[in-house]
Amino acid sequence: MYKKCIFYFLVLSLGFSSCSPLKKYRSSNYFNGGKFYNDSLNISAKLFGDIQFSKPSRKAYRSFKKVDGLKYGDLLFIGNSYVEPLYDLLFFYNEKQYGQGINKVKPISRLVVQDSTDGSVLFEKIFQDKTISVYLKPKNGRSSVFADTEQIINSVRFDASIEDELSYTDIFNVYKDDSNILFAVHKLNTAPIPKTRQSEWVKFQYLATLLSNVTEYPVYSEIIEKFEEKRKKHLKPIISEVLQKHTGIEKNLEETINHIKSLAANEKIIMLNEMHWTPRHRIFATKLLEALKENGYTYLAVEAVNQDFVSDLNNRKYPTKNSGYNTREPFFGLFIRKAMDMGFEIVGYDEFETDNREKAQAVNLDKIFLKDPHAKVFVYAGIDHILENNANGRRMAEHFREISGIDPLTIDQVELVGFENNEVIFIPSDLVPKNKNINSDVDYFLINNISHTLNQIFDEKDIEHKRFSIEELKPYKNQEIFFSIYFLDEYLKSKSNSVPVLNKIVRVTNEELSLVLPLGNYQIKIWDEADNLIFSNQIEINPPNKLTE
Repeated sequence: MYKKCIFYFLVLSLGFSSCSPLKKYRSSNYFNGGKFYNDSLNISAKLFGDIQFSKPSRKAYRSFKKVDGLKYGDLLFIGNSYVEPLYDLLFFYNEKQYGQGINKVKPISRLVVQDSTDGSVLFEKIFQDKTISVYLKPKNGRSSVFADTEQIINSVRFDASIEDELSYTDIFNVYKDDSNILFAVHKLNTAPIPKTRQSEWVKFQYLATLLSNVTEYPVYSEIIEKFEEKRKKHLKPIISEVLQKHTGIEKNLEETINHIKSLAANEKIIMLNEMHWTPRHRIFATKLLEALKENGYTYLAVEAVNQDFVSDLNNRKYPTKNSGYNTREPFFGLFIRKAMDMGFEIVGYDEFETDNREKAQAVNLDKIFLKDPHAKVFVYAGIDHILENNANGRRMAEHFREISGIDPLTIDQVELVGFENNEVIFIPSDLVPKNKNINSDVDYFLINNISHTLNQIFDEKDIEHKRFSIEELKPYKNQEIFFSIYFLDEYLKSKSNSVPVLNKIVRVTNEELSLVLPLGNYQIKIWDEADNLIFSNQIEINPPNKLTE
């Protein structure tokens, strides 16, 4: 029997009466691939790390060898192993009064079922009035799961503490791939993790990353404004002085694009960075594509694109979830789609299986020029990778200059923030006074305040405001829901692997849903906070206003 790893799972408890089903407690479950948590119970166990967990289903329950006293309402979670031996797992919890024969000081374990016909095994562990039952059934009917079931039940502990067992990183790593952003955010916000400066900083980063997928959601604006507040206050007098001394600085979008277009004519490679939770940076990158294309740029090298799937991406001509994590964000997806529509070849260049990620990125970028000496490349990178003379260690841009002999033009969107009255401000870095709190190892700074709206990407004439009546929303009045809108042609091909064109979290006031989208056909999917799919259907943003079956 081979197992990749063993992990702990934990469940916290407030206790409940024997007649109460577990349904309301299941919403408090936490998984991290290696851990399971529920902040309503107080149980722990070791399971195997090659099991994928999910919510209880009646279909899985019906496959269970029925035992008196174990009901669907007692089913806490189910699991499926994906490494031999392959099996289904059902994990039950209930509370009931036992007779005098049960040891109330020390837990006892016992075999309940060992079926020779289908190979299923059921063990239970009892302590006082609490019972854990673990049921495993082989998928092929031949593999022996007795040892796995016995090992799991023997590891069960009651009244366990989670104090050092759960982290925001654990939670994010499990729920970051869930299509329902509201559900993932809820899991972070309700996690029973003690507040410390470090834990709150980690939580902010994950929340900002998730909520960057729903930029119209007020909570996103609130946490970003709070994060940038001190920096804006520090930068305001510095930037004001620069703008007063140097009147020729571009202060609007059109002038900035034209300036970069003129610079690009004499460059072979332009590097633009982003903050990973700031989609407006992707909007500016999208607006820059046409100017670069007119100057002969044909390669778009994207740090966030998964190298293993870049060939599929270029052939398919639209991104999917496999293309990368950050590229799942709607504006990032639109950026990549437009680049491919314009004829750019997408290049993935990031490298993680290496001792020097910065140098590996530079080497991968240099390969473009080794293959095509006349190439002109637009590099879209993360945060500090474009620094050219960093005192704290060489970054990708500096390595690239040394390896290739090509001096990149670097534009930083991350370092300077503020001055919201201007869509963008484009400042040569040598005009900004040296300051220990400003990293000026780039050629230009861009202050980006572009709004997060689809009319930044699409022509106004192609966008329409529509209202749809969705009966399924009636029970959710005053509750928050999450919905994603997908291009229909992409969704029909890629289904749950599709990248949405729009995500929103809204509070339901009635059964009407208001949408602002380009004309066309879409798939809409709506979930509640508990990750239940409320509605899935095709919609048409085109007269007449209707839902199509």
